[in-house]
Amino acid sequence: AVEDLPPGLRLTGVPEFDRSLSRSMAMQTDKHGRRMTREALVHRERNRFRCVCKADFCGICRVVPYHLGFTCEDWLKWKQQPVCLFCEDKADTGDAFIVASNLSGCEGLSWDEQLSRAVSSWPMRNLRANLAAFGLEKSSALDEGCIERRDLEAVLLFAARRVCEGKSCRLRLAGCCLKTLSCGHRCMGCAGERGCGPCFECLSGESTASSSYCPCCGEAVPPGPTITLECKHLVHAHCLARQLGVPEAGQPKAWKPPSQGALSFDFRNCPACRARIGDLQWPRDIAQALQRASELEVEVASTAVKRLKTDPHHRRDDALRPGGTFDGQPRKYALSLYQYHLCEGCDKPYFGGERRCAPAQGGGGAARGGVAGAGEGDAEIGRRLCGGGGGPKGGKTGP
Repeated sequence: AVEDLPPGLRLTGVPEFDRSLSRSMAMQTDKHGRRMTREALVHRERNRFRCVCKADFCGICRVVPYHLGFTCEDWLKWKQQPVCLFCEDKADTGDAFIVASNLSGCEGLSWDEQLSRAVSSWPMRNLRANLAAFGLEKSSALDEGCIERRDLEAVLLFAARRVCEGKSCRLRLAGCCLKTLSCGHRCMGCAGERGCGPCFECLSGESTASSSYCPCCGEAVPPGPTITLECKHLVHAHCLARQLGVPEAGQPKAWKPPSQGALSFDFRNCPACRARIGDLQWPRDIAQALQRASELEVEVASTAVKRLKTDPHHRRDDALRPGGTFDGQPRKYALSLYQYHLCEGCDKPYFGGERRCAPAQGGGGAARGGVAGAGEGDAEIGRRLCGGGGGPKGGKTGP
């Protein structure tokens, strides 16, 4: 009955009014943030009920919770579509492809068959235009001879079936290697890598949790792009980039150590087993950050060892004698003894005192894997500056 609907949904009999919704109704969205149609709003008003347990359900199909934004028929169609690899939302890009193709004789075909027929009917310029919409037109994800039309179609079908319209999801897809492995699955590693690693989808069926979940974010792998570390743990490329302090888009391109205060190279440890992350060849931004971190670590270690050799208070410490804690490890002992900061003017490390003096300087405690503590830097300028030198005799000195 018309009377059971709120005023904003009631039909007035005036075509000009009934073609549009009232302002309050037109602004209502479903759980995905999309505007609801008149049919979905009417279905909600008439068929959404709440149980005594406070759970909403549909009075027709008995779905719990209620399928907000859909009629029962539309909900069944929605459930048959695959979900996005990255956000688990519905990958509904294929619907737009099917509607745009406007093919006849597809009534008895499944959604997947209609999508395949729609893509195969397009000219090459349409294929490339839709690949560009996914950010794949210039991506290294299509490297190594993805020239044949069938290859382009296969990549586009994979993107339409498994990735939604979200910008962040499409950016992640553009960073994935989309080569087909011998098992039939997509690689989903990092685009442009020299060799594909093990299949992540096959690994996800193994019993070890470290094989199927990223230790940084806890999400499954795939989705990618995913990196296999030397310790055999799998980690998302964007998670590793965040851990290493790789600059994001729109930020200054110069890499800075992510550690606050005194330099610490703990960020180079695997987030799962704490094993050291070696230099990588790909992705390029991560490889460059690791290379710069290696150069900085070598420079700090070399400077710390030189200071230890000339330090009359510590060069003959019991820890360095035969049988001591750091016997044969002067580099490790120097890094645990001294702390260094990165000059904000010349990007060179400078001596910041001994580790034991960090609390007196207002810094924190030690960090595993390198120097610890934090100094206040140049109090007059408010920045950490080396004062014109970064060697064991230049710059600031500790107490």
